[in-house]
Amino acid sequence: MTITIPNGAKYTYKETMQQPQLWAEVAKNNYQSMISKMAAGRRIILTGAGSSSFVGQCTAPFWSRTVKKTIEPIATTDIVAVPYLHLRDEPTLLVSMARSGNSPESVAAVKIAEQMITDLKQIFITCNENGALANYAANKENIELILMPKEADDQAFAMTSSFTTMVISTLLLADVHNEVSNILNSVSKNGQQLISNSENLIKDLLKIDFNRIVFLGDGDLTAMAREASLKMLELTAGKVVPLYDSLLGFRHGPKTFINNKTIIVTFLSNNKYTQQYQLDLITEINRDNEAACIIALSSSPVVVPNSVINYVTGDNHVKEDIYLMFNYLLFAQILVLYKSILLEIDTDNPMPSGTVNRVVKGVTIHQYKK
Repeated sequence: MTITIPNGAKYTYKETMQQPQLWAEVAKNNYQSMISKMAAGRRIILTGAGSSSFVGQCTAPFWSRTVKKTIEPIATTDIVAVPYLHLRDEPTLLVSMARSGNSPESVAAVKIAEQMITDLKQIFITCNENGALANYAANKENIELILMPKEADDQAFAMTSSFTTMVISTLLLADVHNEVSNILNSVSKNGQQLISNSENLIKDLLKIDFNRIVFLGDGDLTAMAREASLKMLELTAGKVVPLYDSLLGFRHGPKTFINNKTIIVTFLSNNKYTQQYQLDLITEINRDNEAACIIALSSSPVVVPNSVINYVTGDNHVKEDIYLMFNYLLFAQILVLYKSILLEIDTDNPMPSGTVNRVVKGVTIHQYKK
């Protein structure tokens, strides 16, 4: 199978494939002085909308392990809609992630937090130096601004480079062991190899007539599975229906989603204890013989039934599963990109009707009164 990249997918293609290079570049930064100055003794909230909110969900467990306190990922859409459930007047650090910084909820969540919290410090992580969020930070001593490389300000509909670089920057804020840069250098090299090594497998998967897909991950990887699921939904304009879950959670009802046009993609943990449960489920789904295909992504080879595909990323040197997400997600993004092209969808703008947009429109921000 030969896949030609049409003009309508050129940005998504470029922004997907450039990621390994950007990972190594962004990982060179060090934000420890910033976080030590702003986080001490404070409640910490990681926020964003859509994929940007998943950045917080992906990285919150890492923060909790390194800074030794509970970190709360709360979407801006929740803060804006029900602030009285999520915000309270106590010393708080609000870390906001946004690709463009122009989504209506981005600045609205900040303003509501400023309204409700007397002692508030903030960090903005964004890809657009000219966006509303970046402009809002100007000349405010209680707000720090972290900008991604210009190449990470994705021009396509879907967040790819913007998502993974903001994840890295969020990890760097909590990098108390100064490990992120060295690990990401290795992960980046594996990512460059994955782009070429995975091509034949992905083309084989595209020969399957699938219109459903399930992404499964545990712990740090559950939120990443959610992001992969959203990418498939967006870039196929809903023609492929995705589902995400944890592997143990999948048995509790969602497993009924599987039919003979369903692909199962599992993101395996490096933790041998957790991996036992994951391999049990893979064996069970394989025995059920209902799914069109099962793929187990892992950092090193695992023993799976013969009909299950085990793709190995090579990231077996890392102890934390959060570092596995970069190449796992890259594999999923490439699969999504090619499936979108195969369906003859305008990948860079899969909803030309404007009912869904790159930057959310149509949100009226109502004044909140305490």
